Amino acid sequence: MQGFLARVIKPATHNRCARCQVVGHHPSLELCMAKAPQEIQQIVQVFRGKEDPLSNMFVCPKGCEWGDDSTVYNSSEQEFQHEKVVALDKPEEAFELLEMNNTFQIKASELVPESLTAWVDREEGVLYQACYIKFAACSHACEALLNSRSELVEGMNDLKWGSGMDPQCTLEYLPDYWLGQNRMGKILKEIQSELLEAR
Repeated sequence: MQGFLARVIKPATHNRCARCQVVGHHPSLELCMAKAPQEIQQIVQVFRGKEDPLSNMFVCPKGCEWGDDSTVYNSSEQEFQHEKVVALDKPEEAFELLEMNNTFQIKASELVPESLTAWVDREEGVLYQACYIKFAACSHACEALLNSRSELVEGMNDLKWGSGMDPQCTLEYLPDYWLGQNRMGKILKEIQSELLEAR
């Protein structure tokens, strides 16, 4: 008797929603459980880019810089990246970062730490400090933060700092279904709380 191949038939999963995992619809449909209703969308504020004062990429106006005689910063991204290269003992790169005024150029120069674990253990605290000083120094950014909505999220495809989605998708879905951790948004809410208490 010749052998034969048996094919196992599994339940169809090709029509399973990638967002809420329910079979039978596409995530773009209104019945998707992950879709954010209008009242939720109204309390979510998505920030992103150099024009948004909540973003690390925002360059504070002249006169709002912070630092000391040897290191002056005009964005929290600049301070964050500078602190990183200082921690990695790379003085040439640290000097170059201080000379840069374009935050996207600063971001593009980002170095991957050789001792990743050592930096990851510090990075959130360093970023928190950089952002706190920025909002304390720049009244425009501070007012934007104090007057922001209940839920803050950086709408970008970064699974750690942002929503892990573009700004439009971020607004369309409930926070529980965002792909990213939104650690940047959580940092800003903590800083907002501290600044409001200090008033």
